[in-house]
Amino acid sequence: QLNFVKTTNRNGATTNISNGAVTINLPTRSTSEGDGVIRNAITTELGTQFGVPAKSLANHVMYCLPSGTMSGIAYAFINSWNSVYSNQWCTFLSAQMHEIGHNLNLAHSNEVGTYRDQSGMMGFSYSQDDGPLMCFNA
Repeated sequence: QLNFVKTTNRNGATTNISNGAVTINLPTRSTSEGDGVIRNAITTELGTQFGVPAKSLANHVMYCLPSGTMSGIAYAFINSWNSVYSNQWCTFLSAQMHEIGHNLNLAHSNEVGTYRDQSGMMGFSYSQDDGPLMCFNA
């Protein structure tokens, strides 16, 4: 059984992890620089703030980027610790399940084409914060 547990509270240099969440401010960066630049800047700042590599802070870390930073809705690294979301997509259950699924080494479900398959969470993502009710990976 897989069980996700929020990371412990931790004090950083100028910000803290509380209830499994932290806000990172990047005053010298612009959303127009794109998600890759912003993602790398967040990773670096987490290391600076907490004195350990960002991937050491928790088993899975979600980056919620501001509007206009990326063209898609979300992405994740296969068999890794990091997933990245555009603005409100951080709050949608199916996007979270889909991207964390990639972190857990799951690929897309492709019964009717990538992102069109609605048989499980590894296909289409829904802009709902409490649904849909379906199996994780059919």
